[in-house]
Amino acid sequence: MKIRIIVPIFFLAAITILSFESYAQDPVNLREREQVRADSIRKADRDLRKQQESKDKNAMNDAKDARKETKGKAKELKRVERDASNASDQAKKALKDEKKAQRARKEANQQAKKALEAKEKSDRN
Repeated sequence: MKIRIIVPIFFLAAITILSFESYAQDPVNLREREQVRADSIRKADRDLRKQQESKDKNAMNDAKDARKETKGKAKELKRVERDASNASDQAKKALKDEKKAQRARKEANQQAKKALEAKEKSDRN
């Protein structure tokens, strides 16, 4: 008999305790808290994506600037190389012309010497 009375009392007590616990959690408050948490997670994710996009954009701009600068330096180096090549060619031509002029002067001096010798020879005769 005691078991017939004790078991339903325990059963009613357990139901009462469990029902108070479920009412205490208030599903509306839980949903609001979960919604606020989900919103903050979404916002943090959005902020991280924006930061990453900003970093990527800055890196891309830096790479483009570096590329432009490199192209400019390469263009300047080509111009300098071309100028140096032209200057080298001009120096070679000037050297060649100077050698020709020296040969011409030497030949002129030899001709003048021969003419002088010939004149002296003709004056003696």
